[in-house]
Amino acid sequence: MDLHKIKLKYWVKIIAILFIISFTTGIIKFPIWSKLLGETYFNLPLGGITLLHDWASLIMGILITVHLILHKDLIKEMAKKGLKKQK
Repeated sequence: MDLHKIKLKYWVKIIAILFIISFTTGIIKFPIWSKLLGETYFNLPLGGITLLHDWASLIMGILITVHLILHKDLIKEMAKKGLKKQK
C-alpha cells in the first residue's frame, strides 16, 4: 500500500472518531433527555460534554472542508458527468 493511501486512511479514521464523539455528545446534550431522565440527567458534566462536542465538531468541520477543497476538481468532474447522464 502506498504512503498516500495510508495517510488518507489515517485522516478518514480521525474524521470518523470525531464524528462518533460529536454524534454521541450531541445525543447526550439533546434537550428531551432532561424531561425523560429528570435529575439524573443534570448530574452529568454537561459543561465538559458541551466543550468536547463543540471542539470535535469544529475540528471535523475543518477537516471535511480541507478534504473538499483538496478534491474540488474530482467533485467538479463527477458533477459534469452526472449532468451529462441526465440529458
